[in-house]
Amino acid sequence: MVITYGLQDAKPTSLPMTPGCSLAPSDGKDATIPFRALLGQLQWVARCTRLDIMAAVSALSRFCASYGPGHFVALKQIVRYLKDTGVIHLASDYVNNNRSKHIEVRNMYIRELVKAKMVEALYVASADNTTDIFTKPLPLPAFLTHRERLGIMWIENPETKD
Repeated sequence: MVITYGLQDAKPTSLPMTPGCSLAPSDGKDATIPFRALLGQLQWVARCTRLDIMAAVSALSRFCASYGPGHFVALKQIVRYLKDTGVIHLASDYVNNNRSKHIEVRNMYIRELVKAKMVEALYVASADNTTDIFTKPLPLPAFLTHRERLGIMWIENPETKD
């Protein structure tokens, strides 16, 4: 991805998406921008190996029908984030993890467990809610804390100081 999209000389970044980043739909699609190709590759990476980029990739996937240069820059930021982690290569064999199967069945089962008092649903403050990393762009300190809690290791690049 780094070479394909001309990012070999780009400076790596510490976050996959800037907190508060607000992109609006473009008037149309710029056919010269390989937005969908890069988005598809990043969706695969997010789904199969890098959950820490899922929120950023999901946010940008909303613009498949109306993207412009700003949207592509945001996608490239995700690649710049991956570039610094040391795990850019993709596995050679594809594994299909259909995580959306049986959602309704799972929800019913959880309700039964709560009703039987086998589990309890508790409020979790945002600062302690590690799942926030999957749902929204976070400020750097919160992002780093949640990423560490997930067990995702950061491989320090001595050339990167951002």
